[in-house]
Amino acid sequence: MLNQHSFETCRNQLFKSVGWTCCFFVLLFFSLIFSVFATSSSQSVRVGVYDNQPKVYQDDKGVDLGVYPDILNYIAARENWKLNYIHGTWEEGLRRLKKGEIDLMVDVAVSDERLKEFDFTKETVMGSWGAVCADKKTKIESLQDLNGKKIAIVKSSVYLGGEDGIDIYIKALGLKVQFIYVDEYDQTYELLNKGEVDAAVVSHIFAIASQKNYPRIVRTNIFLKPTELRFALTKGKTDNLYLIERLDYWVKRLKDDEGSVYYKSLENHGLTAAITVQEVHPKWLLPAQLAAAIIIFLLLLFIIWLTQKRSILINKFRSLFESMTEMVVLHEMIYDENGKAIDYRVIDCNPAFSDMTGIPREKAIGAKASELYGTGDAPYLSIYDDVVKTGHPKRFETFFKNLNKYFDISVFSPSPGRFGTTMSDITDRKNTEKLIESRRKELEKLAQSEEEAKKAMLNVMEDFEEAKLCLEVGKTRDEAILASIGDGIIATDPDRRIIVMNKAAERLLGWKVNEAIGKLYDDVVLLEDEKGTYVPFKEKPLHKAFDSRVTTTIATLYLLSKNKIKFPVAITVSPVILKNKIIGAVEVFRDIAHEKEIENAKTEFASLASHQLRTPFATINWYIELLLGKDVGELNAKQTKYLKEMYHASCRMVTLVNAILSVSRVEMGKSEIMEKPTNVVRLIETITEEEKPEIKEKNLEVEKKIDKNIPQVMTDPEKLTIVIENLINNSIKYSPVKGKICVNLNLKGNTLMFSVADSGIGIPETAKPQIFTRFFRADNAKAQDPEGAGLGLYIVKAIVDLMGGKIWFESKENHGTTFFVSLPIKLTSKKL
Repeated sequence: MLNQHSFETCRNQLFKSVGWTCCFFVLLFFSLIFSVFATSSSQSVRVGVYDNQPKVYQDDKGVDLGVYPDILNYIAARENWKLNYIHGTWEEGLRRLKKGEIDLMVDVAVSDERLKEFDFTKETVMGSWGAVCADKKTKIESLQDLNGKKIAIVKSSVYLGGEDGIDIYIKALGLKVQFIYVDEYDQTYELLNKGEVDAAVVSHIFAIASQKNYPRIVRTNIFLKPTELRFALTKGKTDNLYLIERLDYWVKRLKDDEGSVYYKSLENHGLTAAITVQEVHPKWLLPAQLAAAIIIFLLLLFIIWLTQKRSILINKFRSLFESMTEMVVLHEMIYDENGKAIDYRVIDCNPAFSDMTGIPREKAIGAKASELYGTGDAPYLSIYDDVVKTGHPKRFETFFKNLNKYFDISVFSPSPGRFGTTMSDITDRKNTEKLIESRRKELEKLAQSEEEAKKAMLNVMEDFEEAKLCLEVGKTRDEAILASIGDGIIATDPDRRIIVMNKAAERLLGWKVNEAIGKLYDDVVLLEDEKGTYVPFKEKPLHKAFDSRVTTTIATLYLLSKNKIKFPVAITVSPVILKNKIIGAVEVFRDIAHEKEIENAKTEFASLASHQLRTPFATINWYIELLLGKDVGELNAKQTKYLKEMYHASCRMVTLVNAILSVSRVEMGKSEIMEKPTNVVRLIETITEEEKPEIKEKNLEVEKKIDKNIPQVMTDPEKLTIVIENLINNSIKYSPVKGKICVNLNLKGNTLMFSVADSGIGIPETAKPQIFTRFFRADNAKAQDPEGAGLGLYIVKAIVDLMGGKIWFESKENHGTTFFVSLPIKLTSKKL
């Protein structure tokens, strides 16, 4: 029989045995659940690979090896991925990725074109750049040495095409090169090794890895833009967000750990030297600085040359200005504090002005019109103001009481805030008209008496003879003025037949005056557009002026002379209207070939210089980022500060170069509209999201008023992004702390209306006429942000014009600005 103590001992042992048994079954249960869960969560990932030793390749047994497989195998083991490597050529891999036959592709360089076709991880696996390689016996040291050579290159290479492709530089330098397109880097070296090509374009990593197998092939001094090698994924797949997030996480973690599989794989495959820098101060830094200094020096020389050419051109126009027999005066408007025109002053005049008015030039310049002419608040002051604000020339007759003379005045606006006048003294004609009118009244009074009527008639006839003589004298003077004008002038009757033509028109057209008089305008004046197509009848400026009854101006057309000489001209045509009836038209045209040459030379140089400048600055930024990232060792505080200042300055230069390049593309006509279905609402959301750090920093209130159910539209998303991004960025930049920004978007028929309003510094009245011009910035904008280039709004205006839209603004200084954009668009059938 058990005593009490023995019973309690047995009971405790029983409880312990039961407890351990329960724990064992609980642990077994949860491990089974975990095993099932882990098995069910395993994900299959299809990976596209190709032969590019040592980054990725297959051994003799078909096993995929290299840096990328090492990294992916490591990640897959920790993420429970089942990797399925699909081998093929580089081209096959990209095609499979586009079609979604694989989930991701290794070793793909990022470019603007590829970002449109694929999704990419954000973390860069390796950095690389392009290298031109050749036989070491071949003397190829610069791009010019490639002239007449055969170059092997992978046809879908990141170094071919695009803004920084080798073919773009070769074309810009006018070199003749034959490209041999292949599918893999190995094939470029095989052709080069056999002597079938003279050079090969490959990544510098491939060149380093291939030195042992191809000892005769070396890298030249020619290198192409730096690239970032990442993982590429099929565009828009739902799994991409997960894959990108996990790949970026592990790649960054491996790169931060110097003992990770990433660095061990690089060391095992001999790539450590290809992606790291051993010196704190790179060897290329001094040559790069020297090259930049030379480029800047050449730019200064070119600017000086342009300035000299401009000075010569100005002197030519000055000579013409001084020699004209007709009075020419340049004025400047004077406004009160409310912006109302109250007077104007003379800022320049030609010698003919002093000859006809008796006022010395030195006395006239700087004098107010009210003091000089005695105009006061004359009604025609509003005419001058209208010409200055609209730019449309006008003509009228007036009387200056201080000069006691009548003048026929033609008004034009050569620059904002100023206007010019050509003035003809018509005092004799006016006096004659008054005399005739006086005699006519006398004749009516004396008509009651025949004898008195006869005497009056004789007096009138005498006056008519005197008037005729005055008119003949005036005609001779007018002919002399017409002959002295350097621009071509043609006048026609209502039937479009030529009735007047000056010597300048005779020289430009190749027609003698006596041959052209009486001929139809269209038989003498042959016009073409920039494409070499004859301008249709209704599109000619003269016929437009007849149809619209207003002055018509066209900046550039091409005139074909009688001798088949073609040259650009600027044309202005004004209809001649008498008693609300068109009795003819006057066309003024001038040769602008020299101006076009100067503008084209400037634009082409800016474009080429911008292309050449981008590569060294991109390389500089890349290496500074490596230094700041401590990839080459620790930096002290002073070194870090200087590097950050260098990086900031270099980024500003890249921004300026990109802006100049955008301007040159627009001015050279190389910017085209590429329409595609676009979600404008998502575009605005993305841009405002990217600007959140700046919005948060200034504690701005952002209000978005976007109409519901706005569909996708057919437009150019890249150019529309530039427009919206510039306007929103400006509103943020020039708004005060705790200010407010309002973004509006709505659809009216087939017109997309977009506006951005802010509570910022506003635009001064004096700056408004120039706000869309190149390199212009208002004084208050310079004070707010001294680093701006003054190109943003010019580019926005050019893009809106190119897209067939309109842009305007409303602004009051210190009370904010609102920019409005209207764009014609095509609706798609798809709703958002």
